[in-house]
Amino acid sequence: MTIIYTTTAPEQLKFAVIVPKKNVKTAVKRNRIKRIIREAVHSMIKGNTIKSSNLHMIIRVKMDISRMKSYEVKKILEKILEKIQKT
Repeated sequence: MTIIYTTTAPEQLKFAVIVPKKNVKTAVKRNRIKRIIREAVHSMIKGNTIKSSNLHMIIRVKMDISRMKSYEVKKILEKILEKIQKT
């Protein structure tokens, strides 16, 4: 999973999820992955895990994570976002 981000003037947090057809063949799995990631990001926003609201993120998934649970994906995203917030 790769996250490309920029910081801008204080606004709302914006993010997009990209799941290439090359990596995940069926639309059902691609949509499930997007749903899982969106749910994880929204729960982190509500739980104040994401502190800076001026992030614009593009989340690119490189492998099939459709069988993972949402809490597992949330843990991965939290680790990545901790690294981002330290910089």
